[in-house]
Amino acid sequence: MVIRKAEERDIAGMTSVFALAVENTSERYTVNQRAAWVSQGLRPAFWDDMLRTHHVLVCFEMNTLCGLISFSSRGEISMLYILPQFQRKGIATRMINIISDFAHEEGYAHVKVDASLYLRPLLVKLGFELVEEYQKVIRNVEFPNAILVKELI
Repeated sequence: MVIRKAEERDIAGMTSVFALAVENTSERYTVNQRAAWVSQGLRPAFWDDMLRTHHVLVCFEMNTLCGLISFSSRGEISMLYILPQFQRKGIATRMINIISDFAHEEGYAHVKVDASLYLRPLLVKLGFELVEEYQKVIRNVEFPNAILVKELI
């Protein structure tokens, strides 16, 4: 497994990981919810902006881009997606730990995540605490979401 800083040449792979990971949440989200969610990440400008404004890491397993994570200057993990066939292999945990270490080294007191239902159990297992539950709206479609925080100090 290789985890490195994302580059412009990774955008096609990141788009694919994002779309396939969201589509894999079929048991937790409706067709309309998944369509609204995926639509936000299909534009190349979205990824260009993400690479410019966030600390983005990608994970490769056997030369396949299989995961991505982004961390904003506000101290928030804004994206974490793993290809379905690579899920439950410790990749997300490793990426969250790398970002948490990075945040600590950069002087952040905590890491915040605006999490979907799908990610929430892993975050709790990794020491994040629930701060708030709310309904997120993407393209006029509501999603149950939660804000979780992990203290770093």
